Amino acid sequence: MLARIVEVRVTLALIAAAIVGTWGLHAYPMRSDDVFLALVEARKPFVFGVLAYGYATMWFTTPYFTTSLLMSLVAIVVYRRAPRSRYRDLPPYPRPEHRPTPALVLGETHFLTAPGRSPDPGWLFASSARSPASDSRRYGPRTGSSSTRSRRPACTARSGSPLRS
Repeated sequence: MLARIVEVRVTLALIAAAIVGTWGLHAYPMRSDDVFLALVEARKPFVFGVLAYGYATMWFTTPYFTTSLLMSLVAIVVYRRAPRSRYRDLPPYPRPEHRPTPALVLGETHFLTAPGRSPDPGWLFASSARSPASDSRRYGPRTGSSSTRSRRPACTARSGSPLRS
């Protein structure tokens, strides 16, 4: 439940700011009987306007920043530990009679951009059929080297879509 509240923390901070700001301006309006404010208004009306708008702005921004800070602290506590995910085994090795084209299995696929084990792993294939999405100027799959004239087949994930490396 706390995680869901943390996910909408910006909205909650805006709602809190609107409620507190509206209440504050009605409960504690800018005092019109203050001698110093009357003097500022008489001599420099522009400065008095800036002070009046600044006073109203502070009634809305202070609760917003305070609520945002408190919700960020709650978020740190809530997200301190990563949620545990279940890992499943690799899917069964694809039988040759069920594959559309001959393929070479290069290994397993996990996360494409982050290290670590994926909760939903798959097989990484090097297809023998040339994919239209493959380009001769592609980078080599996970080798860190550039391939400019290679005629190697495109690497595809188990769904058959070309991987971006």
